[in-house]
Amino acid sequence: MDIHQLQIFANVAECKGFLAASMKMHLSQSTVSTHVSALEHELGKKLIRRTARNFELTEDGVKLYKYAVDILLLHRKAIMEVGGNGSEFLRIGTSSVPAQWFVPTILSGFLKKNVNTQVEMTSADSLDIIRRVKEGSLDIGFVGTKVEKQCKYIPLIKDHLVLAAPNTKEYQKIFAGESPQASQDPEYAKNSAGAANSSIDESAYEWSNMYGCTSDTWFDEDENILYENNIFAPLWRFRKDILFDFQARMDWCVKEYSEANHHPLAKLYGDDGERAIMKAAVERGTEYEVDASASEDPDGDTLNFRWWIYSEAGTCKKCPLLKNEKSEVVTISIPEDAQSGDTIHLILEVFDENEIVSLKSYRRIILEVQ
Repeated sequence: MDIHQLQIFANVAECKGFLAASMKMHLSQSTVSTHVSALEHELGKKLIRRTARNFELTEDGVKLYKYAVDILLLHRKAIMEVGGNGSEFLRIGTSSVPAQWFVPTILSGFLKKNVNTQVEMTSADSLDIIRRVKEGSLDIGFVGTKVEKQCKYIPLIKDHLVLAAPNTKEYQKIFAGESPQASQDPEYAKNSAGAANSSIDESAYEWSNMYGCTSDTWFDEDENILYENNIFAPLWRFRKDILFDFQARMDWCVKEYSEANHHPLAKLYGDDGERAIMKAAVERGTEYEVDASASEDPDGDTLNFRWWIYSEAGTCKKCPLLKNEKSEVVTISIPEDAQSGDTIHLILEVFDENEIVSLKSYRRIILEVQ
């Protein structure tokens, strides 16, 4: 057991996942996993218990984490006091906007007045920063949101948001306080409540596969947080994939093809994987099998599969059951009480195992009950 192993284990515990810890420490996921496995082998104890829906430390893992935090803190103090001229140490966390906007300026002025202070800065989303300040792994955090009764919050800066829109007649009416529909739609004008009481016709968005005014319920396995009917969840559930995609695309700009990672091809029933959406008719009370075994990776990486029901996008009231949702072929049980015309949105995730970054491809299968 060494300091580096303890540091990796502590980061895995704080990030609640191997992948998040590997990103924070700029290590491959396999390296992080190997060091934790070595610790478990040396101690003869299981330190982490991970299931499909949860990530937690075992009782022995909690004990080791407490010791690891103390040991790492003593290690820093020893370096600062013996080799760092009596420096103090400050652990700061910041979300993305403060990290780019004003934290560097604040830190610059602070360090000029406190020359013996060493700073360790971590960047993550606001909820993660708040959680780590509460748990004591960070001394102070700069965030853009507030969770009541968890920490003491001090307002620093007011953010001014601006809406940019095309300079068209429709938007000019909106900014003037007039609905662009009022003069064109007599039925809309009759409704004194306007948009507040009107429902959105989602068919208007079908051409671009967009749906308005949505909120999702989503469990973040890495952070162990459940977001219920949250308007940000429709995007948050994909944010890690977006970041990984961006990282890979940056590599494409400067590296040879063989040195970069590329998205797998998610193929349904052996198709070419180019169509994002597939539709199929199903009967109530039956089982329907969907096959993605022809999926492949252009870099030859090992592929993993995950199927899930996007209940917010469908109209079936009862969520169907899935069998083998982490395999190439999934079986979906159509509820007996499903109504004719109900739709079920089945999502396929195919993601590779690559030491650079894990990339994911999606397919959507819309099942319509006959």
